[in-house]
Amino acid sequence: MVYLEIFTNDKKEMIDFYVNKLGIFSVLGDRLICKLGVELILDLRDADIPSQINLGIRFESLSIIKSLEEFNIPYKLEDNIAGQRLHIIDPNNNKLWITTSSDEIN
Repeated sequence: MVYLEIFTNDKKEMIDFYVNKLGIFSVLGDRLICKLGVELILDLRDADIPSQINLGIRFESLSIIKSLEEFNIPYKLEDNIAGQRLHIIDPNNNKLWITTSSDEIN
């Protein structure tokens, strides 16, 4: 299990982004729990200055592009030798990248 603290000045916005818009986390209090098989928990902490991290997550496959387009979330999808990589920036400018072992991001 991996736990990361993310400092934010707007927990509600971060929860909305990761839970409602991306749909890859569930929420328990101030904790975001990855619900797609990856043992990852993001603990949201109040801060005047948000943290800015690069976070990578690997899935076998992921259906997320429709949600990104529906909520006008900018993204970059690229093929690489290991499969596909999706780049997203969250409301606090944390860089999130998601990879798959095949061409299974749609």
